[in-house]
Amino acid sequence: VNLNNDTQVAPATPKGVINLLEYHNVEMKGKVALVIGKSNHVGKPLASMLMNRDATVLVANKDTKDLRSLVQMADIIVSCVGKVDLIKSEDVKQGAVLIGVGFTYVGKKQILDFNVEEIVKEGKALLVSNRINCTGKATINSLISNVIELYKINWEV
Repeated sequence: VNLNNDTQVAPATPKGVINLLEYHNVEMKGKVALVIGKSNHVGKPLASMLMNRDATVLVANKDTKDLRSLVQMADIIVSCVGKVDLIKSEDVKQGAVLIGVGFTYVGKKQILDFNVEEIVKEGKALLVSNRINCTGKATINSLISNVIELYKINWEV
């Protein structure tokens, strides 16, 4: 990915996350965005894409000391880890946006890094998105968009 221009072709999941934020008119400029996850295919490119949109980006991982304090200050939280209860609903600040990318299985059920129902019930978050209903579909849409863009680039359409 071109670190300075990610509007055409970018890794699908980070591109999907950005598309979700843009679709819901989430202001990124000047906001504190916390990316929890350091993978080369989601966490790192997403951090770069958020910086390209003038967000103040914090990058953490499942082993970050005092992750709670970072969650409490973040306006936008994208968790890409796959660890149950990584983010506690009481730590989410009023008006924050949460995007769930990471998940794990407990039995046959997919569990995100935070409890979506609990966070929605508390009513503090402006937007809560989960991988199953939103982020996964946004990733698929981004894959399709990337294929179209690559076709145009390769065939100079």
